[in-house]
Amino acid sequence: MNLNRYKPFIFFALISTIVVIAVQTFIYEPKISVPHSDAFWYIDYSLGLKENNTFGYSKNNYIPSNVIAPLYPAYLSLLLKIDDSLATDFKCLLKHKDNDVCSIDLSSLAWFQCVLAIITFWCIWLAALEIFKSYSVAWISSIVALFMGRILHFANLILTEIMTITLFSLFSLMLIKFINTQKIIWIVLSSSCLALLTLTRPQFHYLFIIIVVSQLLLFLFKRKRLYIKYISIMILIYLSIVGPWMARNHYYFGNTALSSGYGDRVLTTRISYNRMSWQEWAVGFIYWFPDCGDSVARRLFPPEYYEKLSFNHGSYYLDDRGVLPVSERGKTTKEIVNYLIKNEILGNPVKHSLVTVLLFWRGMFIAKYWGVIGFICFLILILRSKTAGCRQLLIMSLPAWFMVFFHAFISLNIARYNLILIPLYSISIAALISQVPTTTKQKLASLYKTK
Repeated sequence: MNLNRYKPFIFFALISTIVVIAVQTFIYEPKISVPHSDAFWYIDYSLGLKENNTFGYSKNNYIPSNVIAPLYPAYLSLLLKIDDSLATDFKCLLKHKDNDVCSIDLSSLAWFQCVLAIITFWCIWLAALEIFKSYSVAWISSIVALFMGRILHFANLILTEIMTITLFSLFSLMLIKFINTQKIIWIVLSSSCLALLTLTRPQFHYLFIIIVVSQLLLFLFKRKRLYIKYISIMILIYLSIVGPWMARNHYYFGNTALSSGYGDRVLTTRISYNRMSWQEWAVGFIYWFPDCGDSVARRLFPPEYYEKLSFNHGSYYLDDRGVLPVSERGKTTKEIVNYLIKNEILGNPVKHSLVTVLLFWRGMFIAKYWGVIGFICFLILILRSKTAGCRQLLIMSLPAWFMVFFHAFISLNIARYNLILIPLYSISIAALISQVPTTTKQKLASLYKTK
């Protein structure tokens, strides 16, 4: 075994680990965030797993439930078994929901989640190297990802985002490895990552469906049996991981839904945005431009063109009255979702599609200006370059873009839903930066020859 080929990665792994530890110690640890909103679901379910070996929550007496997906609470419950003081803090938080009462210390949790952050940086480095065969692109991409700040920020929160970005980075890396090698092992690993993503955030199940359908279409057009082999392996691996959870839900609840969740409330909030006027729709592209967009919109337009685009009282986010008629209220989640799809989405496809475009715009600018720069660099690479690396980058981007579109189609699509764009943006920025010296040299050489 030739260890020399692994030395660059080993060196990067060592340096990146030291840097993450330093950043966590001196920047984040003194400011570990107090849990709020969705975090209490994960805290509750993780305690249910630790104390009762049951996936349920306290208000339901810890009987089996499936309001949320299982993987992140299971991960937290494992940490609770390792650190008893963390379990004590979780119990206090769940009871009082107040940091002042509990005097909590979540530093151990943050450090555990920093391991996921480190793995994410490793994946970005390896994916960049696999795509562009350049150590400079690999190093720059990981540095850009660090300066974006989002990975370590969410490592210090009790939310699924840190697990999602780690698993998606692994999935993207395995996808590129398969494209380059055509080895079955990478299908197995990428399918495993996708299944784990689904058990973290159920919406990734739709990405699985899209990938399977796209492979079937390729088979129909190209008539290569190899595609059927790939599809079969992917489905087998995916269902072997997700299937037991679906079977469990069928046993307890009579259906194979990945979570009962609050899909009706999410979709109701999304549909409320369809009520915006065309003036609001147009101004929305300015208002939701990162950082300065809202202040620019306030200077240029009257309040009625942007007020409801905020998160304030009276906004579309908070005021979804009128979306559901009285006759539909109080029905089951499935019935409400079916009504909204039939009457509000299929019943008004043009408006829903155009608002989806606006919300897509809103959600793709992660980490403020970094998102803008990353998207521009990605477009430049794809439109101007015809190298194999750029083609692979385009392929790697497709799952991420599908998820951004899907989030915009069914939810309000805030930027944190789309942290999966971090690998794409950081690699795009790095690739374009690395091209600058070469391009400059070529232009100087051409000028010299002309003289």
